[in-house]
Amino acid sequence: MVTLKVDNNRYTIDGNPSIEQWQELMKWDFESHVHWPYIIQSVTDLPFYVIREMDHEQQKLAVTMIAYAVSERQEVKLPDFEGITFGQFVDLEYLMGHGTEKALTQILDKLEADYDRAQEGLYVVENYMKWRTNLFKRYSALFGLDQRSEEDIAGKPKTPVQIASEWYRVIVELANDDVLKVKDITALGVKEVLNFMAVRKEKQLAELQQLKQQKKQYDVQRTRR
Repeated sequence: MVTLKVDNNRYTIDGNPSIEQWQELMKWDFESHVHWPYIIQSVTDLPFYVIREMDHEQQKLAVTMIAYAVSERQEVKLPDFEGITFGQFVDLEYLMGHGTEKALTQILDKLEADYDRAQEGLYVVENYMKWRTNLFKRYSALFGLDQRSEEDIAGKPKTPVQIASEWYRVIVELANDDVLKVKDITALGVKEVLNFMAVRKEKQLAELQQLKQQKKQYDVQRTRR
């Protein structure tokens, strides 16, 4: 907790904003002094009329302290990302399509990480994002990604509906169009499913290559006749 003195009165700035406060802060531009009163109001107990009466330097100091609090991370025990089910992973892909600034609480719930403060919550989610990036790199052939390109790994922006639709098609295909098998598929570990998909894709590519080779040999023989 940080104390801010304005006209001999002391007000507090939460040194570790709640997730709700952080989400409110993300609506504003810290570089724009026009937004500063709203930023200060989001995480302090200052009456708005007092904030309006603060001079430029006072507002700047308050916003600087808030920006520092927002940038800090509190290390906590991480969930076991390796133990995530395929269903959890797909749900997380959908939620991240909304952006952490809108879906941070839901993402933490899906990761079974019970934190309501921004510094702890963001620490968990940012570490999950690193794990997720490494996962995509590990299965780059499956996803058709160039391992040398971080931009490709991130992919082009898609709407949450597009993300959900693409992954649901994968689930339906894995379930062989049998709705009774969907729960079984989503309950499997994400790596278990991705390993299966990777092997299946390798097999399909090998079969395709074999067909191409057979066609090539056939074309050569036909030309010789």
